[in-house]
Amino acid sequence: MTRSEYPQFVLPGTWGRIALETEESSRASIRHLVDGIVGPADDRAQVRKDTRGALEGIALEARERGAVELHLASEIAHGIPFQATLAVFLIDTNAPQLRSLSDRDMARLLAGVEVKDPGDTSARATIVADRVSAIRHVYRRPLAGQADGGQGEVVEVEYWLASGYPARVAVLSFSTLLVDFQERFVELCDAIVGTVRWPRPKAKEPETVAVEQ
Repeated sequence: MTRSEYPQFVLPGTWGRIALETEESSRASIRHLVDGIVGPADDRAQVRKDTRGALEGIALEARERGAVELHLASEIAHGIPFQATLAVFLIDTNAPQLRSLSDRDMARLLAGVEVKDPGDTSARATIVADRVSAIRHVYRRPLAGQADGGQGEVVEVEYWLASGYPARVAVLSFSTLLVDFQERFVELCDAIVGTVRWPRPKAKEPETVAVEQ
């Protein structure tokens, strides 16, 4: 599946895309993002270095988990800082029995999938946008190294998306450290998922065979 066939969506505010193809491409895009956010001033060199290191860790984890896209928010509106990430994952649906399923079939299949996790704090919600069904789960977890669940938490909002003809499944995983604004963050994520459009792959043209006269 090419990038043009990934789920498409609208991100409000200012977001930057971190390349995940290779470690080198990740570092290059992170350097570009950090230079734009932090600025080139000499007295901010350590801030740039620390920010690059943090983002490189996030990008590495995303690549290891199989993400195909990673987006980083810096502003929700002009002059209003906002920190969040969005990782996009594609689920393999090459099984022959899935290829002919319709949008409605995929919605029913998705609704029947139980994701059991003690950290899921949400009531299941179904969102439909342009023939795409979505199931939402909200998690509140301690950050790495904060196993006591105290200070240092992260809110994760995860959407499983499904569409048919052909069968496709993707996961949009949002996260933020702004745990005090969890309810508003979930509303924002719902609004973003409501903009999802998922172009169907173009049918391959049949090969022509030259016939000798």
